Amino acid sequence: MSETILLIEDEPELKDVLCKILEEEGYDILKAENGKDGVDLFHQHHPDLVITDLRMPQKDGLYVINEVVQSKRGVDVIILTGHIYIDEAIKCIQMGAYDFMRKPLDDIDLFLNCINHALEKRRLIKRNRELEEMITVLTEQNKSKSH
Repeated sequence: MSETILLIEDEPELKDVLCKILEEEGYDILKAENGKDGVDLFHQHHPDLVITDLRMPQKDGLYVINEVVQSKRGVDVIILTGHIYIDEAIKCIQMGAYDFMRKPLDDIDLFLNCINHALEKRRLIKRNRELEEMITVLTEQNKSKSH
């Protein structure tokens, strides 16, 4: 089963290029042109990662970060922007963004590594929860056997 990435980008050409790259890497892609539609897709389809532009019409990337973090699903958000201001980057990270990358993406390998690391973190956290649940079940079984 391949992982699903939600890509929220209002520049059609960039969105198409990124979709093609990510699909070639084996990811399933959900696409939105603004934060409002992106958050709707997030709640409907439960993707494994969100990549969003910061400045968009209707709802911006800060809205997206807030909605994703508030969902408590353990999904990371990578921010893309053509305008990097240090205070915006700090705010995004403080709000819970995983990383902040500048457009145009001159280094696609760096971008893909960022995605891979975010998804690996999610897989490890998920696996850790599964192991904790198994330990709890085994502990309960052992307690019931000893009584």
